[in-house]
Amino acid sequence: MPCERIYRINRVIHTASTLDPNAKVFISVGGQSILQRRGCANDSKHPLGGEELILQQPTTRDRFTADLL
Repeated sequence: MPCERIYRINRVIHTASTLDPNAKVFISVGGQSILQRRGCANDSKHPLGGEELILQQPTTRDRFTADLL
């Protein structure tokens, strides 16, 4: 996954959790959660856009960083 895309996702998570750095953030694409887009309502991990990055839903700043390592 290109670094630019990871940076953008990181910015979205940080912006959404500005008031509470420990807030849980759900990622959606085109108004649909990743859960709905992938048809994986019971999975705890969901690939973002078919890329290598797997995001926990909901995610936090710390969890996103851990997912990248």
